[in-house]
Amino acid sequence: TVQSLFGIQESSLSSSSKDSGASVIFSKLFANWTSALFYIIAEVYSSVSVGILFWQYANDVVPVSQAKRFYPLFAQMSGLAPILAGQYVVRYASRAKDFGESLHRLTWMVTFSGVMICLFYKWSNDYIEKVAILE
Repeated sequence: TVQSLFGIQESSLSSSSKDSGASVIFSKLFANWTSALFYIIAEVYSSVSVGILFWQYANDVVPVSQAKRFYPLFAQMSGLAPILAGQYVVRYASRAKDFGESLHRLTWMVTFSGVMICLFYKWSNDYIEKVAILE
């Protein structure tokens, strides 16, 4: 078992034990490694993949000659999203009667934002294709 791997006795894993050393914590983490891996991957995916998708789109839209001009603006504007999201939660979602209504408000805003991003992507790609045809 995992406990024998780390040299931990069964009595030290009970909740009434005062021993809460790192070896006990790591053995519990190792015993539930699938759940721990799921949460780590979920955090990494949300942070990394959205950034990669955005910069890939920026590379497609902005020519190399204009990159020095626009990339600092993109980087500055990316800091605005958490501020706006926090203001939305404080001013609108947190004033709901109960948790269910608050969750509905948050879900509606995430859905609305996703639809707007998709529409912006479509409109900007249509514009880029139209400009490319004219040139």
